[in-house]
Amino acid sequence: LLEGIGRHGSISKAAREINISYRKAWGYLDAMEKRLQIQLVERHAGGKDGGGASLTEDARTFLNKFKRLEEGLKEIVDKRFQEVFETKRG
Repeated sequence: LLEGIGRHGSISKAAREINISYRKAWGYLDAMEKRLQIQLVERHAGGKDGGGASLTEDARTFLNKFKRLEEGLKEIVDKRFQEVFETKRG
């Protein structure tokens, strides 16, 4: 959701991209911001040219850290998979 908001500058477009409702996206954002205790998205009210949304610097930092965490978890899972399912050859 956050990556989509960053790409599209819109909560509704990001929600559509991941096949969730706008209302659910708002709920996710609210829950994430409360849990992390940081503002992730700056909301821009609509008007003549429409509204929009953009990621805060805190959100960009969070996404970078999350990607590092995800990569580390994949490495751990891959290593454990090899240990558990390795077949002896020869």
